[in-house]
Amino acid sequence: MTGQRIRLSGQPDFKAVHARWPERYPFLLESAVQGTPQARYDILFAATGEYLELDAAGTLKGRHCRRRGFLNNLDEWWSDLATHADGDLPFTGGWFLYLGYELAAEIEPTLTLPPATTSLPVAYAARCPAGLVHDHQSGHTWAVAEAGAESLLERLLEDLGSSPPASARNAVGAGAVSEECPQQFERALERIHEYILDGDVFQVNLSRGWNVQCQSDADSVYAALCRANPAPFAGSARIGSAAVL
Repeated sequence: MTGQRIRLSGQPDFKAVHARWPERYPFLLESAVQGTPQARYDILFAATGEYLELDAAGTLKGRHCRRRGFLNNLDEWWSDLATHADGDLPFTGGWFLYLGYELAAEIEPTLTLPPATTSLPVAYAARCPAGLVHDHQSGHTWAVAEAGAESLLERLLEDLGSSPPASARNAVGAGAVSEECPQQFERALERIHEYILDGDVFQVNLSRGWNVQCQSDADSVYAALCRANPAPFAGSARIGSAAVL
């Protein structure tokens, strides 16, 4: 079965569509900077509402929970629907995945990991059989859909026609800012040195936590990030009440 693709005129404002209908188009991947070999495609994903989720309490949610474990269910769901990719575009239908670090415990059960501390799930897979793809190299934009998802493509084209034109995003306002205790970070560094000397690990990527009370919406923050720190692999994902930017 082959899907459908339609070449569009011009370049739609993916950010505007993503911001106006986050429940229909919750995931956006962009090349926010140009001039590098990696910075080629933008992809806006059209979701059906079907999902598979492993929450922080270890509970599986969604219609496709037939087996034990998030990855086992995802593999079965994918196997039931997998089709051969059509053409040379990086996306012609499929899924959008968010995998948290805590999912490592499902792969290696001997790990003892701290519980998740955010409102995000441990893992999340959303069915996205349609979307928009912009190729910065050729300048072409495509609306794509798997076979059987033509209705999503029709709605996508209607939404594009009623989407507001690109406009300047609001400035981002931040309130209180807090950072992880420096002494805690230093203690972690010392412990890493011990792990390396003991031969348990050879590399650790250690990060520091920052919390900001933001006075702006997620779309404005994402647009500001793209302006201030443009990257070949930028993205905005709406997962439940949270946003990953």
